[in-house]
Amino acid sequence: MSYVGNTPALKYVNFAVQHFTTSATTSYTLDQSVSDEVEIALFINNVRQEPGSSYSYTATGTALTLSQATAGSDTMYCVFIGKAVETNNPPAGSVNTSELVDNAVSTAKVQSDAITYDKIQDLASANRVLGGASTGTVGEVQVTDSMSNFVSTSSNAGLQIKGDGTTDGYLKLNCSQNTHGIKIKSPPHSANADYTLTMPTTDGNTSEFLQTNGSGTLTWAEAGGGKLLQVVSVAKTDTFSTTSTSKTDITGMTVNITPSSTSSKIFITASINYGGNDYNFFCDLLRGSTALNVPASGNNPCTIALSGKTGSYQIYNGVISYLDSPNSTSQLTYKLQVSVQSGGTFRLNVSERNSSTDPSCSSTITAYEIAG
Repeated sequence: MSYVGNTPALKYVNFAVQHFTTSATTSYTLDQSVSDEVEIALFINNVRQEPGSSYSYTATGTALTLSQATAGSDTMYCVFIGKAVETNNPPAGSVNTSELVDNAVSTAKVQSDAITYDKIQDLASANRVLGGASTGTVGEVQVTDSMSNFVSTSSNAGLQIKGDGTTDGYLKLNCSQNTHGIKIKSPPHSANADYTLTMPTTDGNTSEFLQTNGSGTLTWAEAGGGKLLQVVSVAKTDTFSTTSTSKTDITGMTVNITPSSTSSKIFITASINYGGNDYNFFCDLLRGSTALNVPASGNNPCTIALSGKTGSYQIYNGVISYLDSPNSTSQLTYKLQVSVQSGGTFRLNVSERNSSTDPSCSSTITAYEIAG
C-alpha cells in the first residue's frame, strides 16, 4: 500500500468479522456498510459462498440478501474484506505463552498495583497466598496477623522449616531492628533425630531450668542441690551479760534471711566468745520463736552448753552449726538465747573479771542459703 508522506508505523492487520443469528429468512443487516457483495466473504456452515445475484448473495450498503433462505440451525458469518483495521498492537487474544520469551517479563514491566489477590491465590479454598478472601490491590506481599495462624493436625505440622540438602533447618528470631537475632536449629542429618519436645504448662520459678523425662516432656526443675545462693552475716563487737536463769535473747546475735525457694536449706553457724567462772550456760538457736536442735527432754535442754571454767581472766569459745529446712520464701529470723546456772554471770566477748589485761573479742552469727 502506498502512502503520501511518512509511512505509518502499522504492524498488524485485523479483518472485521460479523456473526449472524440465523433464521428462516433471506434478509440480514450488516454491521458495516459496503459498496457491493465482493467486499465481504460470506460463510454458511463454514462453507464460503459465491457472491453475485446469480449465485449465493448480494450486498449493498448494510443490506445482505441471500438467494436462498437459511434455517435456524445454520451458522453464518462474514469477513469484511474491504475493511482492514491496522494497528501498532497485536490483536486482542492473539499473543499466547508460546510467543513470549522465557524471563521476558521483568519486575520493571509489572506495576505494583497491577496484580490483585485473585490472581495469586485460590479464593475458593483456605490455601491462600495472602490475607482475606476479598479481592483488592496487592501493595506488598507480607505475612499479616490474620495469616499467621498455622494449624497442625495429628499427622502434619502447622509450620515446617526445611534444610536445603546441606544446611540443617533453623528458625531465626530477629530483634525489632532486624540487625541481630537468635537461631533454633535442627540436629544434623547424621543424628537421625526424630522426636517431639512438649513445653511445660507454666513459666516456672526463679533459677529453675528445663528438664526432660526422657520421652520429650519438659518440666521446670530447681538447680542441683548444694549450690550456695546467698550469705547473710552479723558480727557483734560490743558486750552483753545476763544472770537470768530463763532463756534470754543475746542482744545483737540475730540474723535475717529470705530464701529464694521453698526447697532451699538454711545453714546457720554461730561463734560465741564468752567469759564466766565455774558456771554452766545453756544456749539455744532459734528460728523465730522455735528452738532448733534442742532435746525434747532432759535437764536444762539446749542447742549447745557453754561451760565456765576456772580462770576468771579467760575467754572461752562455743560454736553452733545447724542445717535448717524452713520450707519458706518469707523472711526468716535466726537468733541466740542463753540462760545461766543459778549464781553465775554470762559475759559475751569479755572475760569474767574483764580486767584491763584481759582480751576482748567479737562473736558472729551467719546464715547461708543452699539450693535444695
